[in-house]
Amino acid sequence: PPPLESLDVFSARLTLRSSLYIPLLTTLKSLTLCTGNVTDEFVASISSGCGSLTSLNISLNRRVTDLSAGAIRDRLERIEVLNLSRTSCTREAVRVLSGSRSLRVLCVVGCGGCEER
Repeated sequence: PPPLESLDVFSARLTLRSSLYIPLLTTLKSLTLCTGNVTDEFVASISSGCGSLTSLNISLNRRVTDLSAGAIRDRLERIEVLNLSRTSCTREAVRVLSGSRSLRVLCVVGCGGCEER
């Protein structure tokens, strides 16, 4: 079978075990983990394992903070579309992510002090 390139687990209650398996999906290009109990540690794990991601949607996860921005910028070198809406990210995340060479679309609707860009 062809490799898995897209995974959408919208509104799933992810567990610690999930954070161990999703990074093993190294061929993923698109990943959606909305309202899934995602944390900064989970984002760091995904960023280390899923280096082929071009699109990441982790919106509606309040346990995602500015700490995730550095991991995404430094490890997801192909990321083009990132949705951080309604996370706990602030303008600091926007500043950090402005250093990404590949990022084209950043959505931060509902983040503290952020404006949509």
